[in-house]
Amino acid sequence: MASRLPALLSYIAGRVVDRMAGTRPVRSLARLRGRRAVQQREQVERSVQALLESVWTANALAAAAETTLIEDLGQARPLTLLAARAGLPTPIAEAVLDLLVALGFARRSGDSFEAAPGLRPFANSEGAAALRATLRAGLLQSRDFLDRAKAGDLDLGGWRHADPELIEAQGALSAAIAEAEMEKLALLPGLVPRLESSNAALLDVGAGAAALSVAFCRRFPRLRVVGLEPAPASLAIARQKIAEAGLTARIELRRQRIEDLRDRAAFDLAVVPQMFLSDAVVEPALRRVHGALRPGGWALVATMSGPGADRASALARLQNLLWGGHVRSGAELRALLARVGFAPLIMPRSGPGVRTICARRPPAPR
Repeated sequence: MASRLPALLSYIAGRVVDRMAGTRPVRSLARLRGRRAVQQREQVERSVQALLESVWTANALAAAAETTLIEDLGQARPLTLLAARAGLPTPIAEAVLDLLVALGFARRSGDSFEAAPGLRPFANSEGAAALRATLRAGLLQSRDFLDRAKAGDLDLGGWRHADPELIEAQGALSAAIAEAEMEKLALLPGLVPRLESSNAALLDVGAGAAALSVAFCRRFPRLRVVGLEPAPASLAIARQKIAEAGLTARIELRRQRIEDLRDRAAFDLAVVPQMFLSDAVVEPALRRVHGALRPGGWALVATMSGPGADRASALARLQNLLWGGHVRSGAELRALLARVGFAPLIMPRSGPGVRTICARRPPAPR
């Protein structure tokens, strides 16, 4: 026993030194860090799962809009009828409709479904078409983004889509936005009387499928439109849509970029989706628009980027980069518009999503 005493004392002393040196707390800290790492990984996994659920939900809503499910919810209808009209197996139709109920978009009573109040404006052929266009445009562009990322083909070259379905969907979305914005035109001094006059003229920058041009012509029967569209695929679709609408005499399409415009004091209103214009182009483009407007004319300048660390703001900046317009904020655009001669400027409320800055070329002095 005596021979073991030095070794025992040495062991005890070592344990004391370990405790004093903090060996055990260090090991405990390592375990704590390990648990935190596991928790953080699990949080990422839960977030990814939630995002995938959002993707599936968006696609299910799109499927409902692509069939007749959405527009048939204007009144209560039995499940079997809804499924038959949509051309869907009854269990799939029921699952999609139950998802709409979970979203608060629809109501269920037994085996019958109908739109909730918020969905009612879309529960008809016209409303469902607008919703379908919104979903198509977003889902098709997000799919293209993924395909280009996989192919190593992402760059800052901007909008270059040639898929007719995507172009038409984006055009329909632009028309829906234009319809909503038209209600605000009366707030812009002098604009509506100009658009109702016999020599009224609109400049549609980046006309795309010409849906916005067509919408304005239908709203203002005397209006003449010049649409600029440099992309051949979009231009071909625009010509077809204009012919179908019977508006070839009122809408002139040009394969031209805005920075090459030479018209002077020719338009009462210009619609400028600047999120498609690069940093190198945007100021010369806005100067061309300013010169092309008649004194007292207005420009509706669309914007979507802004500061913010939230997901919606970050996503808006990503989309803006993919469209070629970089990430100019509303404040930056306001300064730029003032620099090229616009005044006054009516700024939208801040926040993510497409918003419109209203900028006026000052009226001629009396």
